[in-house]
Amino acid sequence: MMMGACSVADSEPTAGAFSFEVKTAAADTFQLPIYSGGTYDFHVDWGDDSSSDITAYDDAAANHSYSGAGTYNVEITGTSLIGWRFNNAGDKLLIYDISQWGILDVGNLNGYFYGCSNLTISATDGLNCPNTTDFTRCFANCTGITAIPTGLFDECTLVTNFSFCFTNCTGINTDLPANLILYNVEIDNCGYMFYGCASMTGDGTAFCDQATTHGVTTTNSCFTGCTSLPDYDDIPAAFGGGGD
Repeated sequence: MMMGACSVADSEPTAGAFSFEVKTAAADTFQLPIYSGGTYDFHVDWGDDSSSDITAYDDAAANHSYSGAGTYNVEITGTSLIGWRFNNAGDKLLIYDISQWGILDVGNLNGYFYGCSNLTISATDGLNCPNTTDFTRCFANCTGITAIPTGLFDECTLVTNFSFCFTNCTGINTDLPANLILYNVEIDNCGYMFYGCASMTGDGTAFCDQATTHGVTTTNSCFTGCTSLPDYDDIPAAFGGGGD
């Protein structure tokens, strides 16, 4: 076994790979959060000199045993990884930095990284989920995230529901990307989207303007508690801001 395996910071992820860190404090297992109804045909490099080929959600190899403490750089490559959902359960606390989204398509069940409180995102590519319509609680309670990457949702153009997407992401302390939903023209619900993101900065009114342009009908509590936004008092009350 490779103790303290090479981390994302030490090597570039393979082109097209979904790449992330798994950290264990001792011997432990990590279960990929794949599920019945997804589509799977991929290869996993577990970061400890072992690998698996997975074609079904119930493949025993999707639950991997690590023999000791370490940081493991996991890479998933292949033709299909459609369906990924922690939903505040499973090994949500063992996944750390995502350095590349690659082939990951989360599917359409919501709650994809919900509860992954140690998660960070250093990836500069965006999610590629062309058929996903529901991002409810996508990153809810991911308190380790400090920044929302620019372009994160650019290739997810059919999403209608972003409710609770970043709710209680209290670690976000950087600017809200100005064009986060620029290409999400089907969006209809952004209720509670940033609820409780008390340290987030940037231009909230620009987001509200974009949502209005897209015809969003559900906006309640979108920015409730986001009092570090310099324009918080200009954000309409309908969006959970301090304005009229």
